[in-house]
Amino acid sequence: MGPTRRESAYACTSTRVGTHGAVFWCQTCRVGYSPAPDPSQLISEYEDVEDPSYFAEEENRLRNSAWVMRAVERHRRPGTLFEVGASVGILLEAARRRGWAVSGIEPSRWAVATGRQRYGVNLRQGTIEGDSGPDGPVDCVVMSDVLEHLVDPQGALVRAAEWLAPDGVLAVITVNMTAVLARVLGTRWPGYMDMHLTYFSPHALDSMVRRAGLTTIAMGAAPRRLSAGYLGDRLRGSGRLADAAAQMLRMPLVRRSTISLRSRDLLLVLGRRLEAQA
Repeated sequence: MGPTRRESAYACTSTRVGTHGAVFWCQTCRVGYSPAPDPSQLISEYEDVEDPSYFAEEENRLRNSAWVMRAVERHRRPGTLFEVGASVGILLEAARRRGWAVSGIEPSRWAVATGRQRYGVNLRQGTIEGDSGPDGPVDCVVMSDVLEHLVDPQGALVRAAEWLAPDGVLAVITVNMTAVLARVLGTRWPGYMDMHLTYFSPHALDSMVRRAGLTTIAMGAAPRRLSAGYLGDRLRGSGRLADAAAQMLRMPLVRRSTISLRSRDLLLVLGRRLEAQA
């Protein structure tokens, strides 16, 4: 059975990239944004998402997650970790393998049930807007591919920062609409999607992290190790040259090969809660 309309629009593996409504750019805060839908309706949509195709990239997602955790561990030893928008818990599993005590929340009922069964991770249904958060202060909070989906990303960062222990680290992965690739592809950049409500610049992310009471300690390209076929699916519809590349990447002899990208249109930002801020 093919994906439903809802799954195609809101699933992580949606191929509806480069299609979007109006995106407005604020020159002062350097943030792009789309008109937000009704928040309760949006949460309902995410609660219903099912995305079995997510596991086609499982090994690459585990490797990407391990890279993120190594970046965090340059600033904080393994301890307690809480993930917001954990999907099926792949990052939780990668962190647990590295010695972290993990837990997380995810709005999709399907993802929570699947993650518990597949990895046995401590995962429950919830959103950052309505969840009580971890049982106590944690050493790391992760928000990977979450911030761009939220109606109030600044409020989410403030809430996540409140969950950190002194000297704890917040790890955020999100889109950078000012990257060279995004500028070259213009409105056909795959990062533009109907499900994305906010688009960031490095300047905006640094400002938002500081307004959440944290200090930015690292910012750089997030890892993207993925199969050629998956990349080809994402590039389709992004222009004549991109379509030609997509067709080649999706060829049977090529599609299973692995590609590593560091295009900076996906950023990893680390913020730290200082002892003095406790």
